[in-house]
Amino acid sequence: MDGAEATGDPIAVLPVLFHLLWRQDLHTDLTRPLTPDTMVTSSATAVSG
Repeated sequence: MDGAEATGDPIAVLPVLFHLLWRQDLHTDLTRPLTPDTMVTSSATAVSG
């Protein structure tokens, strides 16, 4: 949530975040509930890490 707030208005940012998760451009452990503390990484981070 900190990243969404740092980027802009969460009402505008969160739909984009969910879209990027859907497209697998962003990654998180979807076997756990999404919360404001969920760690999300980019594809580049997930591949190299």
